[in-house]
Amino acid sequence: MYLVLQSSDALYLIDHHALAERVLFEQMKQEVRDEWYRPEVLLHPVSVQYPVAQEAEIAELCTRLAEYGFDVSVLSPGTLVVYSVPHIFAKYQIDVAVLFRQLWGKDDISFDLILDEIFATKSCKASIKAWQR
Repeated sequence: MYLVLQSSDALYLIDHHALAERVLFEQMKQEVRDEWYRPEVLLHPVSVQYPVAQEAEIAELCTRLAEYGFDVSVLSPGTLVVYSVPHIFAKYQIDVAVLFRQLWGKDDISFDLILDEIFATKSCKASIKAWQR
């Protein structure tokens, strides 16, 4: 389904699903702005395996993520443990192990980038479910 809008010099076709997805995306970002960095202690800490050859990168990643509300430490060579995550990750039930694997090797990690990826996926799924009702 498309919305058709006309201005004085153009005609716009807007995909209804894409519009709904974008609205949800912006709403999600706005509602969590105040909660981004508030740490949420995990009931069950998450162990994440990584290649031992990446030990230096992992230590740097743990340090950078601490700025965003993560509590992560290296348990043993090849294993790190996540003890707390920013509230938003608990709220949207993000798989922390998958998130860490996606962040390895990225030089430029920003919280906005991480949240944009999460919200894009969540808003897409929500708008698809809305159409199925």
